[in-house]
Order: sequence, then structure tokens, then C-alpha cells
Amino acid sequence: MALKVLPAGIAADHKAFLRFMREAKTAAQLQHPNIVGIYGMGVESNVPYYSMELVEGGEKRAVAQLRTPGEAGTHEVGRFEGRP
Repeated sequence: MALKVLPAGIAADHKAFLRFMREAKTAAQLQHPNIVGIYGMGVESNVPYYSMELVEGGEKRAVAQLRTPGEAGTHEVGRFEGRP
């Protein structure tokens, strides 16, 4: 299992908190072999979180290179590396 948390300083912003929880609810509704499953969500000590399936593997570039033609390649994965 993996956890995604929203740091307390950011969670203090009500809009950021709602956006994070909406992300968790939306992700939980998706079912696809290439999307991790969401197990649950909650708030502990004022820190919102959601738990998800843990995917074992290497770094993004190595995984992207293993994909079949027509799927996201290294250049497409790299496009997202600088995003927060």
C-alpha cells in the first residue's frame, strides 16, 4: 500500500483540501489495469490522505521504455517530470 498525503500547511487552505479529497474520490471511481486502485481516504491529525495500491518497479523512464509501441514513451513521460 502507498499513501498520498497533503501537507498540513497546504491542507489548511480549504480549497486545496477540497481539491485533494475530490481527487481521491475521482480516482477511486476509476478502474483500469494501468491505474492504481484506491483503498480509502481520510484525515489523521489534520493531514488528509488516501491509500492506494503500491506498484513495485523502477523509475519512470525505465518503465516507459518497457511499454509497447503506441503507449506513452520516454518523451511523453519526461514532459510531466517538471510538474509539481
